[in-house]
Amino acid sequence: MRTWVLDTNVIVAAHLSPHGPPARLLQEVYTQRLRLAYDARMAVEYTSVLSREKFALPKHSVDRFLTVLADQDLVDARPLNANLPDEEDRMFLEVAHATAEQVLVTGNRRHFPRKTRGEVTVLSPAEAWELLVR
Repeated sequence: MRTWVLDTNVIVAAHLSPHGPPARLLQEVYTQRLRLAYDARMAVEYTSVLSREKFALPKHSVDRFLTVLADQDLVDARPLNANLPDEEDRMFLEVAHATAEQVLVTGNRRHFPRKTRGEVTVLSPAEAWELLVR
């Protein structure tokens, strides 16, 4: 089974639109055909962002995700020395580095310039979906 890191923007997109690659990826998590790697920082961010009023996400939907997240792969990521355009994205790259597959799925690829990635493969949700179903 694959274990990937999903950026918060992918999780939010999956909740906002039930169709499309982000939602399909999250459905694979719910059906246990894909596992998420995350750390405590990411769990806090997921919770905070999904709870924002501007998204108006149903509480049951957010609660379901957070319950499923608790059964995913909690990673103890090591600090990474990389200059990222948005330092708040560092945690996603650090967690991806700590996984066997080293895959990070994001809607903001420009936040992870090639020179900062190391061995991590950064995919868009559409690319990730294509790779998953192959």
